Amino acid sequence: MDERGAKISVTAFDSLSTMAAGALLEPVCASLAWVVALVATRPHHTLELLRTRSDEALAALEWSDVQQALGAEPGALAEPEEQPAVRRELAAAVRRRLGAAFEDVDPPAVAPMWLSLDGAENVRDVGGLPTEDGGAVRPGALLRADSLQQLSESDVRRLVDDLHVTAVADLRTGVEVAGEGPGPLTREPAVDVVHLSLFPESGDNTDAAAVPDSGPVVLPWQQRDTDKAADDGPRPSAAEVYASYLDDRADSILAALRLIASTDGATIVHCAAGKDRTGTVVALALREVGVTREAVVEDYTRSAERVERVFARLARRRTYAGDITGKLEDVAKHKPRAETMSGLLAAVDERHGGVGTWLRAHGWTDDDAAALRRKLRG
Repeated sequence: MDERGAKISVTAFDSLSTMAAGALLEPVCASLAWVVALVATRPHHTLELLRTRSDEALAALEWSDVQQALGAEPGALAEPEEQPAVRRELAAAVRRRLGAAFEDVDPPAVAPMWLSLDGAENVRDVGGLPTEDGGAVRPGALLRADSLQQLSESDVRRLVDDLHVTAVADLRTGVEVAGEGPGPLTREPAVDVVHLSLFPESGDNTDAAAVPDSGPVVLPWQQRDTDKAADDGPRPSAAEVYASYLDDRADSILAALRLIASTDGATIVHCAAGKDRTGTVVALALREVGVTREAVVEDYTRSAERVERVFARLARRRTYAGDITGKLEDVAKHKPRAETMSGLLAAVDERHGGVGTWLRAHGWTDDDAAALRRKLRG
């Protein structure tokens, strides 16, 4: 938990203790452990849950629903014994007593919902990201990830059985897929793994080292752009390369968004590092359902926290070692930067009139948009 999140937890705990000391309704006092546990585990999501659900809706929630809504890991929160009526009283009391305390704190838009897996490093749920109309993305609908090739059996069971993953949009190239072989999730009958490369299949192996240290750079894949740069001037920036995904593989991008929209369970979007191709597709999906530009940029940059671990893992894979090994000493320059995603979104606005306009110019329909919104917004 970050410093501001910890401050919120302390504030909430102190307020709850005051409630108990003040001899409020006995059922509420007996139930304080429930909210204390939630606040300590997911402070921002707990507040959002209490603010956006009615007392009756909270009372009707099963504990598994509560954990999912908060993005908590399975088993992280012990199930309370309180009856629905007690939860209803508790919710009302918390709203009355904690509202002012939370308003005095300036929390981030949403706390990152990282998933800890044995076989992947850069996996998180985008649930909770704020939208322009005051709503938020529904947790448990869309996950983003780096390579899923080394998932353990317990990872697979957690994703499939606990998080209800039923679809995977694999954005890697055919070279990567062939070089790595079938991944663990391809053996799951309940999971639909769809290969949707964002490249014209030029033959190199990874874009993990795409982000520049300063100024323009070309991805290792783009030999065609390297040749062009040598003749015509500066190499394209990372944002420009991201924009080329829209030019080269609109078919794959729309297919990925339709997969997210049509899947009954959760969808994972992933590539090799989970930051460039994945970052682009997830950003387009989020903007299409109204997530704020600031939140999209912030979500993109969160992968910077995991780049060292992602590169170290990829360097041990034969498919990626040639692209990655020489870059391990200066990994920091490959971390996602806010200006890269801001640049992509600005380019889409300037060249196409926005994400929605671009999507519709390539066959996206009102029905597609409504389905994606239902899936990610509820």
